[in-house]
Amino acid sequence: MLRTLCALLTLLPAAALAEGPDLARIDELFMKRGDAAAAKEEESLLAEAMKAKPDDPQVLWRQARWNTWKADSLSGDAKKNLGKVTWELSDRVAKLDPKLAEGPYFGAVGIGQYSEGAGILNALAEGLESKFNERLDRSIQMNSSLDHGGPMLAKGRYFFKLPWPMRNLSKSQDWLNRVLAKHPYNVRARLYLAETLLADGKAKEAKQQIDQVMTGSDSYDPAEVARVRGMAKKVQAEIEKELK
Repeated sequence: MLRTLCALLTLLPAAALAEGPDLARIDELFMKRGDAAAAKEEESLLAEAMKAKPDDPQVLWRQARWNTWKADSLSGDAKKNLGKVTWELSDRVAKLDPKLAEGPYFGAVGIGQYSEGAGILNALAEGLESKFNERLDRSIQMNSSLDHGGPMLAKGRYFFKLPWPMRNLSKSQDWLNRVLAKHPYNVRARLYLAETLLADGKAKEAKQQIDQVMTGSDSYDPAEVARVRGMAKKVQAEIEKELK
């Protein structure tokens, strides 16, 4: 009996590994990523999952999601380099499972973050605009509501970020309003819309959006809302200055 029990215990790690990474736990921790301990555990579990299942698209897109969260707060070469990693990782997802919208979506986000880190003009010179839009448009066609309207939000931000004379504030507003029509709680969409409206000389309308950023519910993603509200303070000050 004792020998049998010991033999079973030695098989447990192998059995657990065969079951695959705990994706539900990874998703749970992502929602708690504003907490340092949760973020650390998330990174650890993702590292283990990437080692155990390096060709599992469900693991790869979650790693890409984590990378985009980290790169969002970076700048310069750090943002550029992590964006490139995400871009390449997401292209692997698209090849492994073409039905997953996460592949082209996070691929586009990775290219966008690479471009911001490198500088938009440099990215345009590298010919990245078509690569970005090809992936983004595919994700919009597949699932425009992914990541709380993320593909539509990225499209709206794209038209805002383009340099003159390519910049199109009207199209930026249109896409961001599409996000809010389906996902009215999305505070990042409201922040980006406020910036676009302000740039378009519509400070009063911009104030309406920024006020909702600061007072809306954070239940859908507390860490995201906290980050966006921190970003919004600068825009809020610019709006108040314009309205004086």
